[in-house]
Parts: sequence; C-alpha cells; structure tokens
Amino acid sequence: MADDQTESPIQLRLVSTSLGLKIPYTPIGVSVLSSTYLQFKMGKDTYLYGIGVPIDAGSGALFIGSVATDYFTIRHNAKRQARIPRMHGLEAEIKISGLVVGGYGKIDIDLQVFDEFADKNNPLLKVNRQNQAAEGILAFDLTMSGTLLKFEKKKEQGD
Repeated sequence: MADDQTESPIQLRLVSTSLGLKIPYTPIGVSVLSSTYLQFKMGKDTYLYGIGVPIDAGSGALFIGSVATDYFTIRHNAKRQARIPRMHGLEAEIKISGLVVGGYGKIDIDLQVFDEFADKNNPLLKVNRQNQAAEGILAFDLTMSGTLLKFEKKKEQGD
C-alpha cells in the first residue's frame, strides 16, 4: 500500500430528495427542488454536508423521488481525507441513478468534490459506488452540482 493511503476507512451515508413538475410543450412549470445530504463518519466524528440547487426537469414530467442509503465504507487518500472536515464551500457534482420501488432497490452513485482550484481531472474526493442498497422511491436519474454547505459536526456520546 502506498504511503498516502489510509487504513482507517471513511463511512458515507447519502440522502437525496427531488420534486418537480413541468407541462409538456409549454413554458408552464414549477421549479424543481433537489437536495442531497452527505454524511461522513470518520471514527467518532460525523460531518454533514448538503447540496441544494434548482435543476431543470427537461421535457414535461411530474416526478418525486427520495432515496437514502445506510452507511457504506469508502477508502481514500490519507492526505485528502484530512480535508473532509473542511469541505464547506467546495464544488461538488453528484449523479444518482437506479430504480428504488416499494421502498427498496439499488442505486449507482457518482460523487466528485473539487478543491478551490476546481481541477476536474483530479477531484479532492471521488466516490463511484455501484449497486448500493437504498430505501425510498426513485425512478429517474438525478444529476446536480453545487456548493457544499456544512451543517454540523458532532461527536458520538461517551467522549
């Protein structure tokens, strides 16, 4: 294992909700609201970030989706892992695809977080997870990008 790899994994949990309506072939529609929350757990520390941006529904559609995963493990470069507590204000791109019906299903997650230099070829954090178990309802692909906002940092009880 290279010197810059870490033995302590990062846990990530994702929650995403989307809502939108657009009448086909008309300019009439309601803005789509989409939000995604990323909860990182590193040891006993938890970091919660959110991305919330309006997105375009494209052609006419009524859709609502809400999907959540349990924590899953990601491994990452140790030098970059140290930035996770300080990602507020960085740009992120996420794509969630898959089918979740009746409360359970599988999704694919493609998440990238870029540092202040926004080097698209070398993201600060990259997660590409296939067939991740999820709960909720989702029947469309969700792609969004925006600025990460840090909501909280908390320690587990007993510290």
